[in-house]
Amino acid sequence: IALQRRLLETAQALPGVEHAATVSSVPFWSTSSTNLYVAGIDSVRRLGRFTYQAGSPDYFATTGTRIVRGRPFGAEDRAGAPRVTVVSQSMANVLWPGRDALGQCIRVGADTMPCSTVVGIAEDAVQMSLTDNQRFRYYMPLEQFRTSSGSFLMVRTRGEPAALAEAVRQVLQPVMPGEGFI
Repeated sequence: IALQRRLLETAQALPGVEHAATVSSVPFWSTSSTNLYVAGIDSVRRLGRFTYQAGSPDYFATTGTRIVRGRPFGAEDRAGAPRVTVVSQSMANVLWPGRDALGQCIRVGADTMPCSTVVGIAEDAVQMSLTDNQRFRYYMPLEQFRTSSGSFLMVRTRGEPAALAEAVRQVLQPVMPGEGFI
């Protein structure tokens, strides 16, 4: 966790970097799913495939994903704080048709897990394929939902990203020697 924070802070401090976030998966490359439980629905799985993204507080600004209602998760949503989640508009519509998704509870991983309260509704975003019409996605603060699959660093830059890629790699390498950066 401390290393992830150092890498993130180092990337965020670079000239030309607008936003940076630590994430659990990378769009068009990887996606994750786990069991999801919602009161009043005996099988969420039969409604479709629900994928998640865990990220640091600047996730939505980094990816450019708009919050259409409510709020994104933030620095206050850390380990030990009440669990929160943001759901995609499509996910909100399928799980709570005709009802407000804000304030609803989902349980991630097992029906005995603590409630993650929906605090925001995000625009639908593409994850793996431009032709995938089912965009049931939920987002959680990385500090509240640690995964064993590791994490990635995403960076949004001003101007041409390729022009800054080498500078980002060179600045991050000393923070984590022995690791290769793409």
